[in-house]
Amino acid sequence: MSYRSQLAEVDLGNLLVEDKCPLNYFNGDVTTLGDDHYRSISLDCTHHFFKLFFELPTEMNDYVAVSVLPKPTFRLPREKKIPSSKELTKWDKFARLKGIQNRKKSRKVWDPVSESWKPRWGKDRVDDVKDKWVLEVPDNADPYEDQFAKLSQAKKERRAKNELQRLRNIARTVKAGTSSPNWRLN
Repeated sequence: MSYRSQLAEVDLGNLLVEDKCPLNYFNGDVTTLGDDHYRSISLDCTHHFFKLFFELPTEMNDYVAVSVLPKPTFRLPREKKIPSSKELTKWDKFARLKGIQNRKKSRKVWDPVSESWKPRWGKDRVDDVKDKWVLEVPDNADPYEDQFAKLSQAKKERRAKNELQRLRNIARTVKAGTSSPNWRLN
């Protein structure tokens, strides 16, 4: 192994060898150097790299020996800028302040009427208004008011309110200067 390969910078984190020495550093004129010289430089640097690589600690992972690479020292350039963090919505800020955490709900729930498992949301869901052929009229409501139309109107209002809140969150995010990833604007 030559002294030149020891001058090369080795970054085991990126599996990279960088030889910054000029080609004629040891042997004089570049024009007189042939392919054999370049091949020997490459081989020396490669041998030095593998010598250092096989000195790394290893661990067993699924019955295979895996080398543990150190942190990279050479900083590779990125094609795109590092994405900025997404701005928190009003609800996210409130939930973080109050310590509210999301809990996963199961997709299907037991429906005692049909005695089967039904989806919690979406088509054929439990307690779907379309399945109910009669609705009770509350004591304080007008008895001649259409309860089905009232439910439908309430659902439309909830959807409109959610859409308005979504647009406000987008406007707040754009105003703060962060990117809004994959948000669709209608």
